[in-house]
Amino acid sequence: MSNLKIDFNKISPRRTTLRNWLTALIKCHVVIPEFQRPVVWPPDKVAKLLNSVFGGFYIGNFLVFKPQNIHRFKYHPLKGTNSCNFPHSEGNPSFLLLDGQQRSFSLLYGLCGLWDKNISLPEGAVSRNPYLFLVGLKNLLECNYDKIILGVPYSSSWKRRNTFREFFKENEGRVVPSSIFSPFVKEEDVSKRYKLSLSSEDLELISEIKKKILEYPIMITVLEFADDLVGLEKAFEVINTPGLPLSTFDLLVAKLLNANFDLRLEVKNLKEAFKPLIPGESDEEEVNIKLEEKLLVEPLLLLTNKSSLLELEKEDFDLYWGRVKESTKELVE
Repeated sequence: MSNLKIDFNKISPRRTTLRNWLTALIKCHVVIPEFQRPVVWPPDKVAKLLNSVFGGFYIGNFLVFKPQNIHRFKYHPLKGTNSCNFPHSEGNPSFLLLDGQQRSFSLLYGLCGLWDKNISLPEGAVSRNPYLFLVGLKNLLECNYDKIILGVPYSSSWKRRNTFREFFKENEGRVVPSSIFSPFVKEEDVSKRYKLSLSSEDLELISEIKKKILEYPIMITVLEFADDLVGLEKAFEVINTPGLPLSTFDLLVAKLLNANFDLRLEVKNLKEAFKPLIPGESDEEEVNIKLEEKLLVEPLLLLTNKSSLLELEKEDFDLYWGRVKESTKELVE
C-alpha cells in the first residue's frame, strides 16, 4: 500500500434551485468574505443574466467555501440582504461565497430589488435611480431570448420612456415586473403595487413561469480544507488566472468551420485593410490592430435582417461577405 494522499472529498459538486439559492442568501447561510471585491455589475449585465435564466441557459458555477471555523474570517451579508424586509439571519452562516457574487446580487436584485427600496445597484455603475426590470411575456413565449428582459431607471416617468413604450408595444402590452416571479412575494401583491391589468390567461401563465424559474438549477462547488488558509490560497491561484473569454464570434467561427468557411482567417485578412490607417507604420512592421472581430461581421446582420450573429449561415456569407469586404476597403481608401 502506497502513502499516496489525494483527497477529492474536499471538492464537492452540488445542485440546488434558484429558490433555495436566493433563500440561502437572504437568510445569510451564504455570506461574502471581506476580501471579496464589491458589486460592480451595471443594469445591462443584470438584464443579460436574467435573460439567460428566463431562457433556460447556463449561467455558470458558484464556488463556496466551507471553513473549519467561519469566524476566522471577517464577512458580511450579500449587498441588499441585510436591508430586506424578508426573514433572514437565521443562525450562523455556513459558507463563504468565493465566486458568483455579481451573479448572486443580480439574481436577488432582478427578482426582489424594487420590492424593498433599500436595495440599490452600485453607485457609479448606474444613474441615481434604482432600476426596474421588466419581463416581456410575448418575447418569452416566442423564444426571443435576447429580448425577454428590459431594465429601466425607476422614477415617476418610467412608463413614458421610449424604451419602455417600444418594449410594451413589441410584447402587445404583456409586460410585467420581474419581481412578480420572486419566491418571497405573492403575484397579486406585485400586481397591485404596479397597477397591472392582467388577464386570467396571463395570471395562469405567470404562475407557470414562476414555478419553472424558481426551479432553475444552480450548480455549486463546495470547497473544504483541513487548513483553511492554504486551501484558499491554492484555489485563488487558479480562479484569478483567467483565460481569453469565449465570444459570440468564436461560436460563429466554430459553426461556419463545419461548412468549410474559415471566418477567422477571412476577418484576419480584412483587418489587413486597416493598416494604412495607422500612421508611422511601414509594410514591413507587424501591426496589432485592436478591432473587435464582430464589428467587421455585424454589417451582415443589416443585409440579412437577422438579429444575432449566431443566426448567420454560410449562405449569408456567400451572398454578402464580398460586399462587406469591398465596402471596408473603400472606407480605408
